Amino acid sequence: MTTSSPRRLTYANVVSTLALVIAMGGGGAAVAAGLAKNSVGSPQIKNGAVKKADLGAGSVVSTKIKDGAVTGADVNESSLGKVPSAKRADAAGSAENVLGAVVNSNGTLVTAQSSHATSAAPLFLASYEVVFDRDVSGCSYTVSVGESGVGDGVVGFASVTGRDNNPNGVFVTTYDKTGAEAGRPFMVHVIC
Repeated sequence: MTTSSPRRLTYANVVSTLALVIAMGGGGAAVAAGLAKNSVGSPQIKNGAVKKADLGAGSVVSTKIKDGAVTGADVNESSLGKVPSAKRADAAGSAENVLGAVVNSNGTLVTAQSSHATSAAPLFLASYEVVFDRDVSGCSYTVSVGESGVGDGVVGFASVTGRDNNPNGVFVTTYDKTGAEAGRPFMVHVIC
């Protein structure tokens, strides 16, 4: 039976093993050791090299975006909510932003001919309050004297303004043809 002798360690074996160790791990450590923390900036990054996958979640915030850089074409409009100051923006151009009330001279609301009006009442001689189902304080108002149905017509005029203590209401005063306060039927329109 023959016995094999153990392999002898040669200079070539040691050098090749050492080169392999340096190539596999020592080279990366040498490169990493050469860069200080936070030392990579724009000059070291090739244009177009940073991709979406390289960015952390939430890392791009409005303070990091140049003013005016994002345009309407960049925004998914369906992701936006309603603008707070445009409560009725979705109703613009429709009947939803036109409110109306027809009121008899005794202050009763003609509900069949009114839109979004919830009540009307006389406050004192020739003065009335009309209340709508929403805040009308930022809207425009028009009023005219007139009967609710077919009739001989009523002569006179009226004035309208917002209510001090009720943002949903308007205050109407009616006058006869001489300008004296007098109870008259009227129609008021509110446009928001």
